[in-house]
Amino acid sequence: IAALNGHEVVARLLLSLEGVDPDSKNASGQTPLWLAARKGHDGVVRLLLERKDVDPNSVDDHIKGQTPLMIAVQNGHEAVVRLLLERNNVEFNVRDRSGNTPLRCAVWFGHTTIAELLLGRNGIDAESKNERGETLLWSSAAEGHKAIVRLLLKRDDID
Repeated sequence: IAALNGHEVVARLLLSLEGVDPDSKNASGQTPLWLAARKGHDGVVRLLLERKDVDPNSVDDHIKGQTPLMIAVQNGHEAVVRLLLERNNVEFNVRDRSGNTPLRCAVWFGHTTIAELLLGRNGIDAESKNERGETLLWSSAAEGHKAIVRLLLKRDDID
């Protein structure tokens, strides 16, 4: 609840208690990190990422099967995305149950700055297709996100 509501002081207190599992899942399979990332609570995200016993790639067991990075991207929480990408072990080409990657979420929802951040990652899959075979360029054009279309067209790895 502290992570979901962005109560950083309460979260810090709870994490200091012996026996508290900072990576526990709720009934929907969402961890405190996932919940804080969803709501854009960068202070709580930072606090949780400082710990070695928090998995930044934990997938929720709910409908979509998203990681904290994916849900932060989807909701346009740039500060949280930056914090997650600072961790060397965050998977940025991971796919949800529909075959969507974090980059596809940024493209689909028109989060240009976040798309730029992800496109700047070494090893990013800029040619990925979802389960319907849609490319990132197709999705950005279909949604009318001109700035993202321009970003993608500047790349050498986009056909």
